[in-house]
Amino acid sequence: MRPDLVICVGKPEALDCSEILRPLTELGFAVIWKNLSHTQDERSVIECVKGYSYVIAGSEVWNRAVFESVRGSLKMLIRFGAGLDSVDTESAAQFGIPVSNVPGRNAKAVAEHVLAMMLCLTRQISKYDSQMKNGIWNTVLTKSLTGTVGLIGFGAVAKQLAGMLRCFPVEVLAFDVIKNETDAGTYGIRFAALDEIIEKSDFISIHVPLTDVTRGMVNEDFLGRMKSTAYLINTSRGRIIDEAAIIHALQAEIIAGAGLDVFEEEPLPTSSPLLKLDNILLTPHAASASDEGFRSVLSGCVDKILDHFNSNFTRQQH
Repeated sequence: MRPDLVICVGKPEALDCSEILRPLTELGFAVIWKNLSHTQDERSVIECVKGYSYVIAGSEVWNRAVFESVRGSLKMLIRFGAGLDSVDTESAAQFGIPVSNVPGRNAKAVAEHVLAMMLCLTRQISKYDSQMKNGIWNTVLTKSLTGTVGLIGFGAVAKQLAGMLRCFPVEVLAFDVIKNETDAGTYGIRFAALDEIIEKSDFISIHVPLTDVTRGMVNEDFLGRMKSTAYLINTSRGRIIDEAAIIHALQAEIIAGAGLDVFEEEPLPTSSPLLKLDNILLTPHAASASDEGFRSVLSGCVDKILDHFNSNFTRQQH
């Protein structure tokens, strides 16, 4: 059977990916671009991917029903990025479908986004922009990026961010279940207890995966222990934050502000109270959406497919 590939993340119109995909097309792969737009409708996913040999998945749902529908045809599923929270890996294993991802490939782009959010919030860039477009010329005193930055999770993105923050007069604290002191020296951070980070930081940035442990970890108690002048940034997964709790914290000015790129429900409903708050910066799950980030992740996915395809071909030859 001819090898084929469906890419579910949608192709950016201005981006030419032909060179990245050339190793696959030269092997005879038919590459199909589709866009499932984070859908949680399993029927739409099944209709889109059924019959294909390889799939590069976005954030759409991959549950038991989807895997059952593609068994026998799907040879491998590769997540376009690091997170596997939308993938039922147990069902995939049961049906003999290997699942892979490409952690770290978009780390630089996400770290840039976090830093941009920090600067935009403290210097009130988006508020100035909005006011000027409404005919308002109003200069106010803003804050600088100083003080203490707390990183919850110290993986690839957090390490990139820590490196970027070395240009600023900040102390960087990190919490992680794995404390590599060599990394601490390399990136100029200090590992600290979660409580210290919550209570001491002027900026807290979330960099942990969504698990049963981290789901809802940023709750009313967490936010209540933060400084009233502190900012919270989340580019990881929306359900790590209790959305009702952060809405209340922002409305009551329990914290100074927040930058959110991810949400409990995506796309963010137009009825969400988050859209009416002045002390929040919102982006549409776009932290990794740079040209360089997209190319890097796609290249990593192609490498995974090539490794799997070539290893299967070698086994068949023997």
